[in-house]
Amino acid sequence: MHWLTTLALLATSCSTPPQTSSRTPEHSPDCMVIGEGEVVVLAGQEHLKPRTVFLTASSFDNDRYTFCFVPEDMHSPDYNREISLRVGKNPPRARAWHSAEGEPLGHFGFQELTEPEAKLVARRFGVSIARLEARPFKLQPSFTLDKQEYAPGKPVQLRLRVENVGERRLSAHFGGWQRGANRHGRFTFTIVKDGKLVPDIGMTINFGGLSAATAIQPGEHFEEQVQLDQWCAFDSQGAYEVDAVYEMHVTETPLDFQGGKPCLALADNLIDQLRGHVQVIVK
Repeated sequence: MHWLTTLALLATSCSTPPQTSSRTPEHSPDCMVIGEGEVVVLAGQEHLKPRTVFLTASSFDNDRYTFCFVPEDMHSPDYNREISLRVGKNPPRARAWHSAEGEPLGHFGFQELTEPEAKLVARRFGVSIARLEARPFKLQPSFTLDKQEYAPGKPVQLRLRVENVGERRLSAHFGGWQRGANRHGRFTFTIVKDGKLVPDIGMTINFGGLSAATAIQPGEHFEEQVQLDQWCAFDSQGAYEVDAVYEMHVTETPLDFQGGKPCLALADNLIDQLRGHVQVIVK
């Protein structure tokens, strides 16, 4: 079983302890700031220095990265410290704690770095970015609706079916978003009507949860369903164009990286984005 936390925390193949402090990254005692001049500024404890630095792609599109490191003064599994990271002028990120085989003390991770941010961090610490060479599997996703048309304000159910059309087994996480969730946390939607973006009527909230890896053999499939009307009320007549994204955590080994050395906690646990489009007709 695995803990998958909110987007502020790093999803790994190990349990992630809950955050015990209510402080925001802006008020963290230690903040690692990496600016345009490639200078690290540490508020609170200037002796905080990273060692064993990794920069690893955290998506199969190589468009998101995770910065991992072990603090220089970390010598015990009981090490507990609040650290935040700010790259350039972007908002600070809260840290996530994780461990991996061969690193019994664990290390800190900051996820969702963009390509420019990852390059800045790489230059500062003199490391190479570990990027994925290719997907080792082949999936065929399809997004469908339960009806051809709907009355205004009625529920709209969307179904995602993903078939493994490759020649090798796929292992993926399901769950991890359900604790306190108000809607399905793996789906995001962009909805347009009459050429205008339709505002999201809600906000996805969850507090992590347990998840388990499930094997999908070649020729097999899995399905997920979601109430699309939790994102849009569909209360006026017309055609709604819906672009859908489903984020799937893949836990498959081995994955081939190029460039730098990947973090072991991420090397078999990455995000694959499955995309599709549907049209909702309201009459």
